[in-house]
Amino acid sequence: MGQSMMVLPTEPFSTSRMHVLQYVDVAVCATSASDHGYKKHINYMVQVNEVGKGHWVVPRRYTQFRMLWRSVQTIAHASKVKPAPANAAHVGQRTNLADFDFPKKTLKVLFVGTNSMAASVIQARVGRFHTYLSALVRFLLDFQWGEDRRHQNAITSRDATKLCWLVANFLG
Repeated sequence: MGQSMMVLPTEPFSTSRMHVLQYVDVAVCATSASDHGYKKHINYMVQVNEVGKGHWVVPRRYTQFRMLWRSVQTIAHASKVKPAPANAAHVGQRTNLADFDFPKKTLKVLFVGTNSMAASVIQARVGRFHTYLSALVRFLLDFQWGEDRRHQNAITSRDATKLCWLVANFLG
């Protein structure tokens, strides 16, 4: 419906970014209001902690979280990997990511509707964004890159590489 997707690289990258995720912890921990021109918006602060390298904070808007969610959803729904006893846990994680109850966009016209700047909306989104991002990182950490263990995966190596790229770029 007119939603743009994140543009993926045309050539596959090495799994080095995946290995970085092994040492990363993420949390959506705070917000800040921003006023550009006539329109106010909320920045959700994603705190990234990387073992041995410190931490940084990346501001992300609702739309950026939504683009990440849509991209992940597209990859998860398109997966051709069949469920089997060996990959049941990973398939369950993939299903949870694909069917994640992403916070709805709010709309307020005049005095009708819910304001996206309302404290209750912001607080609920922070919790949902944290849950989603943590589940996505966990899904990627559980991916088995070794040839002898790939039967335990719910997505292909190519799709895992795409997801790693999306997450690495999202985390700045």
